[in-house]
Amino acid sequence: MCRGHHTISKQSYHGDLNLSITHIQLNSQGKAGRDKQRNPHCIRSTETECDLTNELDVKGVYTAEVLSESLHGMTSDHVEPPYTRSKQFCPYNDTLIGRPEFKLMTSEDKKIVLIIQDPITALHKDGRSLNIRDIFKKNLKYRIAYNKAGSTGKKTITVDESRAEFSRLDEDQSYCFSVAAYIPSRKGDKMFGEWSLPKCSPQEHKTLIEARYQL
Repeated sequence: MCRGHHTISKQSYHGDLNLSITHIQLNSQGKAGRDKQRNPHCIRSTETECDLTNELDVKGVYTAEVLSESLHGMTSDHVEPPYTRSKQFCPYNDTLIGRPEFKLMTSEDKKIVLIIQDPITALHKDGRSLNIRDIFKKNLKYRIAYNKAGSTGKKTITVDESRAEFSRLDEDQSYCFSVAAYIPSRKGDKMFGEWSLPKCSPQEHKTLIEARYQL
C-alpha cells in the first residue's frame, strides 16, 4: 500500500546464493490465537522479494516466516536450511507511503492553490486501484512546507483535504512548496510519508507604473 506493494525480502545467508525460498508463511495475530497461511505464489522462488499485498488484511497484524532450501543439484554448507522470521507488522501502520504529486495554480483573486494527488496503492476494489484516501479516509492529512525562493526559513501547515489555498503571501515573490502525507494515528517517523520534490510558483515582475497605481 503505497510505494507499490507490501513485500517480504529474503537476504542471502553468509554469502550463500544457492538457495531458493521453499515457502513464506504468514502468521496472523488474531484474538483467538495465530492463524498460519502459506503463500502459494512464493514457493520455490529464487527471487529476493515476494509480493504479499493481496494476502493481507490492511489492519491485520502479522509476522512472516521464510524457509529456504538448496537449489536442485547444488550443495550447501548449512546443516539445516536457513530460516528467519520477520518482525511483527501491520500494513495500516507500517507501510511506507511514497511521495505525492501536486499542482500549483493561481486563482483569479491571486491566491496560490495546491492540488494534491493522493498516491495510488497496489490494492484494488470493484475494478479500480485504491488510493491512500480510500484506505486512511479522514485519518489522512497532508503536511505542506513552504518558503520564499532562495530563503532557508520554512513554514509548515497541515490540511485535511487534498487542496490548500495560500492568500497571505507576497504577490511579487516566488514561493516553493513540498508536500508529505501525514497519518496522525501512526507512531514516530511512520506518521509521515516521503516528501515530494519541491515546486515553485512563478515570480511576478510588476512595472513601475503598476506599482505606483497600487500605492
